[in-house]
Amino acid sequence: MTIPVSTSLVRRYSDPAAKATSWADTVRVLEAAELFWLTTVRPDGRPHQTPVVAVWGEGGIHFHTGEAEVKVANLQANAHVVLTTGCNSWDRGLDVVIEGTAARVTDKGVLQR
Repeated sequence: MTIPVSTSLVRRYSDPAAKATSWADTVRVLEAAELFWLTTVRPDGRPHQTPVVAVWGEGGIHFHTGEAEVKVANLQANAHVVLTTGCNSWDRGLDVVIEGTAARVTDKGVLQR
């Protein structure tokens, strides 16, 4: 797992005065969030998005789902995901977008924590 220690902006898409949010502030949002939106890819290439409860810990973001859920079938075919959290206000708050590859966790100790 790659654990970021900093954040950055893509300057060509950012306001010239914009500054990247610190990784510490990003982690605080991840630790406090109660709801995330998970986007997976269906086998036919269409996106699928659903709310999930997730937690930040062990250097990564973790979520749970049932074996019969659409997201499980999607992840078995394509493990690429986008997980977002934040607020729905235009001029306040911090939104976080995580792009990555999902991996199933089976370690009992990690699951119990």
